[in-house]
Amino acid sequence: SLLFDKPLAPPNDYELDLVDQLKTRFGPLAANENEISAEAEWLRFLARLTDRVLKGDPREFLRWDVIEETMFVSFAPYLRQELRFLRSRQEWNSRWSSAVTESPVGRPFIYPYLRTSSGNLIHHAYHVAQFEDRTAIKTDEIDLVLELGGGYGSMCRLFHNLQFQGRYVIFDLPHFSALQEYFLRSVGVP
Repeated sequence: SLLFDKPLAPPNDYELDLVDQLKTRFGPLAANENEISAEAEWLRFLARLTDRVLKGDPREFLRWDVIEETMFVSFAPYLRQELRFLRSRQEWNSRWSSAVTESPVGRPFIYPYLRTSSGNLIHHAYHVAQFEDRTAIKTDEIDLVLELGGGYGSMCRLFHNLQFQGRYVIFDLPHFSALQEYFLRSVGVP
């Protein structure tokens, strides 16, 4: 095919403009040291998670360092304020109190100011309550939730605790999808 190959003709003004636009859009997309570092960090995280799942006891996965560092809030100072906000709600006794009752699955650390819950579940409930306040939409009125990056599935569990009846879809990496399935099946969420 080299016999029939011809060199490119010099670019016309339109082609030059298109090439310039393409290069301009690609400039910010060029891999920089921070992106490479972030990707490497995620790969290390996935390797640590895989190691813990294969060699550890998944029944206590919420105590693993790799989970605590990235997706489980245990004792952060702001949790007391979030719990006060939830307790001040008119529906605390009829709705929120039972919704934030923690399951023993994963062996979560119990929150000392509400020993039936965990800091992470309180944190998630606080955000859902804020959403409901700002939108005037309750979780049980929603037909579909699409969660991108669902951690271990705690938010999905909370929605179901709040009587959500719609379709809940979590889009995530295969490692996390497996962890979510394990957790959600363990707590009885379909």
